[in-house]
Amino acid sequence: MMDFKERYRSAIRSLIGQYYPSDGVSEKNLSAMEMRLQVKIPGALRDYYLVSGGLLELNEAYHRLLHPNRIRVEDGKLIFMEGYQNAVVWGSDCLSGEYDPIVYREDRSPAHPEWISEEISCSDFLHVMLYWQSVSGGMEFQGSAMLSDENFRKMRRDWEYVGGIGSLKAYQRYRMALCATASGEGVSLMYGASDRGAFDLILQELREYGSV
Repeated sequence: MMDFKERYRSAIRSLIGQYYPSDGVSEKNLSAMEMRLQVKIPGALRDYYLVSGGLLELNEAYHRLLHPNRIRVEDGKLIFMEGYQNAVVWGSDCLSGEYDPIVYREDRSPAHPEWISEEISCSDFLHVMLYWQSVSGGMEFQGSAMLSDENFRKMRRDWEYVGGIGSLKAYQRYRMALCATASGEGVSLMYGASDRGAFDLILQELREYGSV
């Protein structure tokens, strides 16, 4: 049977330097949610909640992972995350029966009422989202920058690629995170570090590559 718990723990240790079992939510809370909704939570999502469902500094830094008592079903989707200012929600098919199903997004704009596949599995989505949440408020030190396409290609050679959600690409080093999105002017970067020394290293690197 698949189990993603250690993958999640490893990412959290890398991002903030420590992991505590108390960061998870209880099996009792998840079972109560399943009884309330009469659905089975996908294994990859259950693993995440058990490991880090209570880690608010990452799970509510920008987007919001829902507490088990706020998870809900809409249009056959088990909704487990709300976007910033509730502009978007994410969920998975309730009846797929898969351990690691595909994640879907619904924009809460009247012009975009349908569910759209993110074309990424639940475990990969949650893994990448940890890095986005980290650079969006979860880490103690954060910043943003722009690089040319060419200079970003050079810079990313020294970073480990984590994965991507759509146009968002995430990279890591120990206690550092970098998220990149292509724009008309080059590459937009969000970066963060869990200590001042690591943050200063990122700043130095950005200067060397001509950050604007």
